[in-house]
This record gives sequence, structure tokens and C-alpha cells, in this order.
Amino acid sequence: MTLDGLPRRWRWQTLDQLLMPLPNRRLLQQGKSPQCHAEPSPSDEAWGVLKTTAIQAGRFLPEYNKRLPDHLPPDPGIEVEVGDLLITSAGPRARCGVPALVRSTRPRLMLSGKIYRFRPDPTAMDARYLELFLLSAGAQADIENMKTGISDSGLNLTQDRFLGLSVPVPPIEEQRRIVGILEDHLSRLDAAASYINGVPEACQALYSAGLMSLGGVVAQQGSICSIGQAARAIRGVTYRKAEAQSDEQPDTVRLLRATNFSDGRLIGTGCLYVPRRRVSPEQRLQAGDVLIASSSGSSAVVGKSVIISDQVRNTTFGAFCAVLRPNPRADPWYLYYWINRPDVRRQWSRLAAGTNINNLKLSDVLATEIRLPSLAEQREEGQRLFTADWELSRLRAQVETALARGTALRRSLLGAAFSGRLTSARLADEGEVAGV
Repeated sequence: MTLDGLPRRWRWQTLDQLLMPLPNRRLLQQGKSPQCHAEPSPSDEAWGVLKTTAIQAGRFLPEYNKRLPDHLPPDPGIEVEVGDLLITSAGPRARCGVPALVRSTRPRLMLSGKIYRFRPDPTAMDARYLELFLLSAGAQADIENMKTGISDSGLNLTQDRFLGLSVPVPPIEEQRRIVGILEDHLSRLDAAASYINGVPEACQALYSAGLMSLGGVVAQQGSICSIGQAARAIRGVTYRKAEAQSDEQPDTVRLLRATNFSDGRLIGTGCLYVPRRRVSPEQRLQAGDVLIASSSGSSAVVGKSVIISDQVRNTTFGAFCAVLRPNPRADPWYLYYWINRPDVRRQWSRLAAGTNINNLKLSDVLATEIRLPSLAEQREEGQRLFTADWELSRLRAQVETALARGTALRRSLLGAAFSGRLTSARLADEGEVAGV
């Protein structure tokens, strides 16, 4: 171990000491950002300009480009090539400083003005090693400190700062061993993450199929009626800003808005409170009420719903919401799951579509068809879907935990690699056992 914390034969070098000049005689080459068509280049014969989204962390996606207009001449000098290392140099904080090695590409794709291209000297540095180092937590932290700008929505990574980045440099043979070890382990992590990410999607498809089978699982037949025959709709009330307050006070009622519920669950933060005298008994939420977002600037929000439980007390709802209060012939959970069927959500989204604000008319809600088997059968199906819903939520939480562990392991692997603790020679020197 040397005094600077690196293994013997390793050394720190700045990026500008490791790169070789490009055809334009510079270490970093920046592209151009002409006014392009919105659609991508249709073929290898038509020039396109890369979007920054073509560069993901460790992945190059050439399909993310914009077609260069025919009247603008292409610049072959900034055509991306296999072996280029690219990094985004401008954009929102999360999209500035993202690196990727070009392992394959199609012809006639130009760099944009928000992308740098560079290449390491192959006698001193393996390009794959440099890409993996740039993806490490330590390098990303250094790059984060290099960004300039007054807003997180628009930051820049200047060439001078980036070229001053410090890189731990082992001998080239050891770089290749490190790359081999990392690619083996990271490919397994990627495969595991891909599999894990697919599990909720598959389960969601089964859950959606269960929603679509409502009214036909227990009972093959059920009477078809409108939601208006199964429930009463109550429109939300508009409260003046002067009446709404952020803190609960004596003689106030909690006010729920569309932002206070998502995916069938209430979100307790960000609630407002209004004077109790302003809330009629009918406007108080009751157990079994189904609360719906009836107006929003987002079509994805309109139609979202939540069922009110016994624990929700002293609560009302605002102007952009509505309540379905089931009558005795309809089970609340059955009604809730029916309006969450994919076909009902699509129907409501279509009916609510607007230019700026999406509004779902209560008359359209009440006219929506629903199949009602017997009350006992409704309860049985509601319980079945409640159980499936709960299991899906539990599975999503497990997936998030597993993915977080994978991310932590990836970070640990990269940290070990660029401090010299991953290669077999280093492990043998210190008698360590690899635990990855």
C-alpha cells in the first residue's frame, strides 16, 4: 500500500493525462445541436443527432436521436464511432455527467452539443475500465462537485473541470483483470435486476385479469346496471384559500384533495384543514365511501380512487374530488375494484380528456355499467381482490428492497475495484476472501 492509499504499482493521474487527442486534436470533442425534426432518423442512410437520453449509465442507445433536416449539411467529424466514451455535459442534475462506452452503433449519428466524446490512450488505460470508474460512486461524487449552474434543471460540466478528474490507474494488465471480474459480477446483478423488475409486471397482469373477471368468477351471471343504481355521487366543495389552513386546529375538519391519495392508499402529508361549520354532514367521509379524483391537469390522475376505512374520521373532500356512496345492494370493496378495472379507467380517461384540465363528469361516472351479482358474491370477490392487492403491495416492497440491495452491492463492487481490493493479487497479498 502506498502513502496515497493505493496498492503498489497503482498511481493517481488526471483524466487529461490519460486521454489521446481526437481527430480535431483535442482531448474532448463536443457535438452540435442544430434544429432537428422531432422524429428519429428512419434508416442508416439518413443522418441523425443524438439526444442525451441515448446515454444511460453504462449503456449507449443509438435509437434515441433526432433526424437531421435534409437542408442542413451533416458533420462527419462528430459522427459517433465504436470505442468512443461519451458523457452528457449539460441538462438536469440527474442527466448531467452520465457516461457510456459505445460498444456498437449504426452509422450517420452525430454528437449533440450536450455530449462530450473522448478516448483513453490504449497503452495506458482500458476504455472499459475508465467507463466503470466513471460509473463508481467516488467518481460520480467528484463529477457532481464539478457541475455548474444556478438551477438543478440546467447544469453544465465544463471541459476543464472534467479533464482534471483524478483516476486511480493500475497497470494495464490489472485493469483488464478488474474489468473481467466486474463484468462477470455486474452482468449477474443486471440479470437478477431484470428478472426482479419483471415480477411485479407479471403479477400486475394477473391482478388486472382478476379485476376484469369481476362479476363472473363466483357467479356466472349478475345483473347489469349503472353505477348510479348502485351508489350515490356526492360532489366535492370548493373552499376559499382563506379558509384552508395547513395545521389542524380546534373545530377544523381535514380536507382531502386528489394529491392526498394514490394507488388506493391515503397519503397523510400535505392535507389542509377547514372550519367545521363549513362542512355539512353529507360532506363528511364515511366508512365505505369511494373517493375519486374527478379533475386534474394529468389524465393519469383522473379516475384514481381510494376506499375510506373506519379509521378515517373528521375528514371531508375538495372540489376536484367526488364520492361514490354505495347503497345497500352494492358492496363498497366490490364497487371500488370495479371502477379500477382497466377498461373502466380507460373509458373515464377518454371521457375526461381536455386541453389543459381533465374533468370527469359525475353523469359519466353514474352512467358507467357495472355487473352486480348477489351481495354475498360481491363480498367474496371483493375479499379475493383485496387479498391479491395486499400481496401485490407486499411483493412491490420486496422488489424495492431487493433492487436496493443490488444497487448497494454494485456500489460496493465498484468501490472495491478502484481501491485495489477486488483483484486476486491484492486479495492474495492481504489474505482476504472475496465475498461477492
